Amino acid sequence: VKHDYPFQFVEHIGIRELHLFLNYSVKSISRNIAKSDVLKIYRREKEKVKKELELVQGRICLTYDLWSSITSDGYMSLTVHYVDQKWTLQKRIVVFHHVPLPHNSPNLSEKLINFLKEWGIDKKKFHHHSR
Repeated sequence: VKHDYPFQFVEHIGIRELHLFLNYSVKSISRNIAKSDVLKIYRREKEKVKKELELVQGRICLTYDLWSSITSDGYMSLTVHYVDQKWTLQKRIVVFHHVPLPHNSPNLSEKLINFLKEWGIDKKKFHHHSR
């Protein structure tokens, strides 16, 4: 994951031989187990960040970005900004998600609201109204 290798990398003969050379008793894993392990780590880390956000006493500010890939697939990223209990400014990317067409205001608003609810921060966001 760190180097963006595909999950099948763990099944390459050279990698398996290297692992056996380093530790003869190592058990090889499949790409499905590698994927499953990565998803477990993601869920664990997501829960840590959700608990961290629950402890935020003040408001949470949001920034988001939308862009299209070369194949015109739309993506949204959502970053939360907040001050932690030690008065340190923190930021976390909480969403990087494919957003299907159409990319109009109602659809994007609905996606954004769902992401905020999923992360439990729908009631903590900071509203800025300009006149």
